Amino acid sequence: LSVQKAIAEGCDPSRILISVAAPESALPILEREAAVAGVALDLREAQPLSSSAGGRLLSDLALLAQSQRSFSAMRSLLLDRSRPWKAELDPRALIDLGIRKHILAALPGVDIWEASMGPKDDKERRLYRGLRSASERIAEAAGFSQLRSAFDAFRRAFLDETGWTPAQNDEIARCIRELEALEEASKAAGLGPIKGAAGAFLEELEELRYLPVSDSGGVQVYRFPVAAGCLPELHFVINLSEGAAQAASRPLAFLRDDERESLGAHDRDLSAGLIALLSRSGERVILSYSEDGPDGIRAPHMAIDPRPPESLGLAAGRDAWLANADGLARAGLA
Repeated sequence: LSVQKAIAEGCDPSRILISVAAPESALPILEREAAVAGVALDLREAQPLSSSAGGRLLSDLALLAQSQRSFSAMRSLLLDRSRPWKAELDPRALIDLGIRKHILAALPGVDIWEASMGPKDDKERRLYRGLRSASERIAEAAGFSQLRSAFDAFRRAFLDETGWTPAQNDEIARCIRELEALEEASKAAGLGPIKGAAGAFLEELEELRYLPVSDSGGVQVYRFPVAAGCLPELHFVINLSEGAAQAASRPLAFLRDDERESLGAHDRDLSAGLIALLSRSGERVILSYSEDGPDGIRAPHMAIDPRPPESLGLAAGRDAWLANADGLARAGLA
């Protein structure tokens, strides 16, 4: 209701942020209440670049070569409906051939796809050979420069790049930018040929988070504490109960617990500092928690000094949540 009121008073929804601690349990309630109040939300959740359009395409091509064109890998590559194959290609026909011929996996010393094709399968054979060659060049690239050339050659040969959506174009551009950065870094370090460049690049994409540009125009919702440091006009930080807002730092997490202890590495809870930072992340900031929320009865986080909503002018009467309160009252159901 506070968001609804702010928008009605002229606040641009893009100048309002909502940060949610433990969103797995709190978001369904937030989405429901926003729908009741008529407030559009824009859920902003970063994902690894490996799950983007460019990352998934490269991963499927590398897997195709590594599996020696198993049916499962071929199906993942060809039947992903987000990929705009060129009009003259018929990926489904190649999959149908694999089904008819019962192709499951490679056989030692035999290309099972080639061996299963007859004289009438020229179109499927050309597509298969092209995919085999392209995927092998990507999997065997001995450096990031070769990987970039092989990936670009595949896209030009097989995909209608005018069919990508703006969001997909942005994802692929980001993946290529990261590949170029790795290429420049390897040249600066004088590394020379790099065996398994595709695998190294995919590992890098797995570690990188990507948040696409949004044009939904709704109130942006972020996971706690992603928006710390932003300065919107109005910032709501919700679900700051004990436990939900914990943010632990775990130095040397890759070591065993006894090894970490011998090196003096101890876990630290950073949540109090993050909440303090969030309390200054906006022209006006409202921190809140619910004593009886989606995770049961919880005390507020130790960094929170709770005040009654009435003292801050944020209290709303129960009937305010009911869009048809008058009608219910007349029916005797209020």
